[in-house]
Amino acid sequence: MSTFMYSLLAGASTAIGVIILEIFGEPSHRVLASLLGFAGGIMLAISVFELLPEALILGSMTVVIVGFLLGALMMYGLDRFIPHSHMAPSDEPNIENPDKIHV
Repeated sequence: MSTFMYSLLAGASTAIGVIILEIFGEPSHRVLASLLGFAGGIMLAISVFELLPEALILGSMTVVIVGFLLGALMMYGLDRFIPHSHMAPSDEPNIENPDKIHV
């Protein structure tokens, strides 16, 4: 039941965020930077205070470190080798790794 409640809370938070965005319009760069920093802090805290201790209970320190490093390397590889775009102030998206696009 708690998984359902967490999922419901996550969905409701997204909906509330959209409603706030519709009411107040596009946030300034300063507000957006603050919100992105806050979200990054939340994700880091969940990793350090929830996921890693649970992993240590289930396995050894070596397994946890190897898993952590493999996950970090995978994310680095995905970011480095898969083309993707970022939000841009102009109508033209800022595409990272455009040479990797195969059409």
